[in-house]
Amino acid sequence: MTSDLPFNSLYRHGYARVSTCVPRMRVAAPSFNAEQTIALAREAADDGSVLAIFPEMGLSGYSCEDLFHQDALLDATEQALEHVVEQSETLPSVLVVGAPLRFESKLFNCAIVVHRGRVLGVVPKTYLPNYREFYEQRQFTPGTSALSRGGAVRLLGTDVPFGDDLLFSATDLPGFVLFTEICEDVWVPLAPSTFGAMAGATVLANLSASNITIGKAAYRRNLCASQSGKCIAAYLYSAAGRGESTTDLAWDGHALIYENSNLLAESERFSDREQRITADVDLDRLRQERMRFNTFGDCVANYREKLGLKGLLKWAIEWEADGVIGRFEDDEEAQIFTNAGIPVVAQDYKERLHTVPNITSSYFETGKLGADVDARLRVAVQTTQAQLDAAERARRAFTAAVDRALENTDVLVLPTLPALPITIEAARNGTPVLTMSSLIRPFNLSGHPALSLPIPIEGSPMKAGLQIVGRKGADEEVCAVAAHFEAALAAS
Repeated sequence: MTSDLPFNSLYRHGYARVSTCVPRMRVAAPSFNAEQTIALAREAADDGSVLAIFPEMGLSGYSCEDLFHQDALLDATEQALEHVVEQSETLPSVLVVGAPLRFESKLFNCAIVVHRGRVLGVVPKTYLPNYREFYEQRQFTPGTSALSRGGAVRLLGTDVPFGDDLLFSATDLPGFVLFTEICEDVWVPLAPSTFGAMAGATVLANLSASNITIGKAAYRRNLCASQSGKCIAAYLYSAAGRGESTTDLAWDGHALIYENSNLLAESERFSDREQRITADVDLDRLRQERMRFNTFGDCVANYREKLGLKGLLKWAIEWEADGVIGRFEDDEEAQIFTNAGIPVVAQDYKERLHTVPNITSSYFETGKLGADVDARLRVAVQTTQAQLDAAERARRAFTAAVDRALENTDVLVLPTLPALPITIEAARNGTPVLTMSSLIRPFNLSGHPALSLPIPIEGSPMKAGLQIVGRKGADEEVCAVAAHFEAALAAS
């Protein structure tokens, strides 16, 4: 769980690091392209990225034209893909690479989602442009024409999910759900990623080739910004760069990362080298914005038939992100939050505890602190590293125990206070109240949603508190149980 990560880990704070890659490539040279892809994938993994995407048909090259119907190229591309999959076994990041693949005696322009030596799914391109400089329908079949759509295909000796309706969710990275589309798919009035976002995807990836023409770069930016804003999602875009054939077209290697219409990262265009851009996406912000914008949910409801009855969620593929989410523990990583105005405790905060007395002594000397606060601060400055370590171990053990208790039950119900509240007079007379919150504070530290409901005490004007605790992320369920209790009490 992300709450168990070091404080300096960006993943503990609801962020996810993602990379968009533009490798150097050669047309119809899958082995070379695979090595370039693997090299950038390793860079992304070393940088702690949970996701790295690559250009459309990056393993074969986009500008192969009628070579796409040559078995020699297609066989070599599958071998290159197999090599990428094998090499990914030691990488914690999810990789999304592009390649032409044969199924059902048809050829599909595909995005292949790979993680730790396994193909999680294959996404075919839905909309094939056949206008101006494009004639993809000469070689390829749209994904909507596949008989296997919404089912599975045989790839590299394994049955894998296949379709333009796949969601990829991380089991241990809350809020990270990936949806993938390819180039032209986002240029149409109703992009597949729109439905992906409404079905729950928070990170939308577009593998593109996208040759460059005058004014097209600005149009791409507007397109990605608009799509990420309307979908309240992150949008990653990777276009082909150096190495594609310039016989008929030009390529600028344009890579973009947007979050809810805001540009987070952009590559250098027309670069003569490989590139990788990286950004830290605020998953919590996306979740909260979708909750606030009620019309987003209204739109989802209006399309419930397409989302629920036509197979968009037929495959929900889960993967483990544990290889990356605990990686960030140094002061350089903490600077990301500092620059964003988020308070961060330095990694060596335990060693710096000796500075606390110097900071607080000036407050003690003012005489403006209340007796209770003064006493607490004087105890706090004596905290040792061993005590901090012991407290952290206790917090983790308690969190795990609550998680286990909630595995087979919806909520936990227990008293809010260990005893009846003290009177105001008793508080003024110095009666300690710290222990009164002993049943509340543990759940503040474990991160489980909890609320208290006042319960009448027969024959007394005072009320007791009933605390309801739920699973992490199940805030609505906790509120629903509380509402049920409240209604039952009102009816009794």
